[in-house]
Amino acid sequence: MARPKINRIICALPKYRSFIPAEQNGEVPTVVLTTDEYELIRLHDLEHLNQNQAADQMRVSRPTAAQLLASAHKKIADAIVNGKQIRIVDDHCCICPVGQQCELEKGETCPQKHRCCAACKDKFKPCH
Repeated sequence: MARPKINRIICALPKYRSFIPAEQNGEVPTVVLTTDEYELIRLHDLEHLNQNQAADQMRVSRPTAAQLLASAHKKIADAIVNGKQIRIVDDHCCICPVGQQCELEKGETCPQKHRCCAACKDKFKPCH
């Protein structure tokens, strides 16, 4: 029997949940990205944290972070190359209370929200 998934810690839910190629008309195939994959893309590719730092912030192992990052990169590449929609869905994650209490609603420029370091493990609010 597989081990149950533990909640991964993210700073905030994504502001935008769907991306569609402008040139597509009608029904567009969809690639589903989970919130933990989104968070790793944000931490590693946008915030320039290495995999160890990103894994520590999300409270996952480095191999788990590497698997999630590889999965996210593959899905995004598939969507870009093949003209597919990207949809971000909630998965096993918790929102860090530091991110929730950010004074800025959008939070893009709040250093606390994006560098929360997942310090309060027992106080997380589930994503769903």
